[in-house]
Amino acid sequence: LEPLLATNASLSAVESKLGVKFDIRERGSPEWERMMTNYSVNSSPRYQHLVWKMKKSDVLGYTSTISMITWIFLDRNGKLIDFEVDAQ
Repeated sequence: LEPLLATNASLSAVESKLGVKFDIRERGSPEWERMMTNYSVNSSPRYQHLVWKMKKSDVLGYTSTISMITWIFLDRNGKLIDFEVDAQ
């Protein structure tokens, strides 16, 4: 994801390069607000870090496998501004 971040790649470019489809949540949507609320009350550093990244972005995308979750953070123009990869 680093090379895609360096170019502020679009969502479609990220999905194409990784060969996955991200579930998308947009700032202001009920799903976004629910995630922010749930993650904000969780005091673990992992969730606090995600909240910090969500506060900087307008769109959140995520995809997961049995052992790993990938989060992407996009600006209002749908360009990649950050990401997080973690074990599940």
